[in-house]
Amino acid sequence: MAIFGKMGMYFHTLVTASMIATGAIVAPPSTAATFKVTVENVAPESGINLAHFWIGFHDGSFDAFNAGEAASDAIALMAEEQVIGLGARILADFNIPTPQLTDIVISTFAAGTDYAFISPELQSALEAGSDRATISAILDSIFNSDIDVKDLPPSPGTIAAEFANSQAGKNGGTQDILFYPTLSPIPIVQPPGTTASRLIEVDDPQKNRFFSYATMLFPSNDAFIGNDDPQGIQVFDEQGNFLGADFLVLGNQAWDAGTEVNDEKIFSMPANIDENGTVQPHPGLKAPGKGGIVDSQLDGLSFANADFSAPGYQIARITITKVDEPNTNQGLLVLGGLLSIVTIMSKLKQRKNNFSSRFN
Repeated sequence: MAIFGKMGMYFHTLVTASMIATGAIVAPPSTAATFKVTVENVAPESGINLAHFWIGFHDGSFDAFNAGEAASDAIALMAEEQVIGLGARILADFNIPTPQLTDIVISTFAAGTDYAFISPELQSALEAGSDRATISAILDSIFNSDIDVKDLPPSPGTIAAEFANSQAGKNGGTQDILFYPTLSPIPIVQPPGTTASRLIEVDDPQKNRFFSYATMLFPSNDAFIGNDDPQGIQVFDEQGNFLGADFLVLGNQAWDAGTEVNDEKIFSMPANIDENGTVQPHPGLKAPGKGGIVDSQLDGLSFANADFSAPGYQIARITITKVDEPNTNQGLLVLGGLLSIVTIMSKLKQRKNNFSSRFN
């Protein structure tokens, strides 16, 4: 993905929000338990970054991907663009003011986002090149909508939607998003040496004993980490007793989604060449001096140590601990849910017309 597409996506993931009301499955206090999931980027300085981190507690039936098989559209979207379908949480935490949202909307429209899905008036104004004041006024009208995102259906085409519609989701599974709350130097990307965490309530731990995760590695074409075995990480025993988790994700555990050729032209045009492959262990990045990611910089940020295939390379440490306090961070912004329809549906339309049936 080229710099305008790939990095534009980071800004527009601020408006790529979820239709899944995080924490919408609220169990009675006697059966629900609250836990803290923490992700630490333990890569070296100038190393690989972590994108939005999808997490799920479930009954062991949710299998997001399989090595040797073609990645789903949802995994492709996550591995290439870091979109997982729970971005409303980002909007809720950042509370982005209208002027900044106006800039984001104008930029993402230039990148190809179709805003007619939520507002023909907004789409027409953008197409006509209307001034910022006009666009801001339309966005203000969207902000004032009374629509509750909890009443909207899941965003199609994302891993969050797949989980919500799966047997695991319907059986009381719970999912959420972790992200590092910064807009600089790279928006919403977790750099080495930082930690992100989230409190999450699990309904009926005895039934939802297993943990799954997935995130894109940035910068890369379609590298990601995630557990191939849906029952490989057990957080509760068969009686629902807490076991917890504390494990490292190593560089040799990274996956290649097989959906985009690893040309490493992340910051230039052209990029985004369809691979039409299968999920495989990632071969790593190009060696120094080959013009790849490790030779690149973004706003002065170096990725010289980003090759996670180096011996002993550590990417992330994931811990799950039990806490006594309830999870009260469930607020979602209306605009986030509305703009999710725009971004995802626009991607679906683009993907439908693509020979490989992959999102751009």
